Amino acid sequence: KVTDAIFEVKGDLIRFLCRALQLSFPTYAACDALRRVSLHLPSGKRSDLEAAYEALAVDEARRTLRLVSVMMNVG
Repeated sequence: KVTDAIFEVKGDLIRFLCRALQLSFPTYAACDALRRVSLHLPSGKRSDLEAAYEALAVDEARRTLRLVSVMMNVG
């Protein structure tokens, strides 16, 4: 999952993963920055990144990751 999260262009999976782990926003922002560098993507606006991260509830992130895990194991 972590490898998939790093190499996903949209960045949703890494946001869900970091939120599910209850990482702070600065830690998530650093992870996202590393993802963008490794994929040669432009930097995102910090305010947009923070708003999307803070809007995501921890429980919702965990449920989504469990669903993704089940789908990966079934498929």
